[in-house]
Amino acid sequence: MKKRAILIPISLILLAYLIYSYFTQGFVHSLINISPESLSSLSSGNLILAGIIFVLIMIIEVVFAPFHPLLFYIAGGIMFGPVVAIILAVLGGVIGGIIAFYIARKWEENMLKEKFPKLKERG
Repeated sequence: MKKRAILIPISLILLAYLIYSYFTQGFVHSLINISPESLSSLSSGNLILAGIIFVLIMIIEVVFAPFHPLLFYIAGGIMFGPVVAIILAVLGGVIGGIIAFYIARKWEENMLKEKFPKLKERG
């Protein structure tokens, strides 16, 4: 129960920071209002770093799933070309799927043990 007591204030602080960053035209604002031209100019400097960031964004998209990935696919196609973007998107999707599977597996085990106390006895 202590984990939830800590998680709620941290989540509220993070949400407040994201809202603050958007309304003060900080990082979140620039991330939401990004254009294809700025993406291509951003990635032209360091393609390896841009590829790693793209894979991390795809992982986050799969694990948390707050929005549809179509915009990321289009942006990846503009930045890297269609073939490399597909490879990076699949790599991020597979890694994100593995992470989501283990999160769901762990939560399911804890939830089942709470709902069915006899499972605790079996181990």
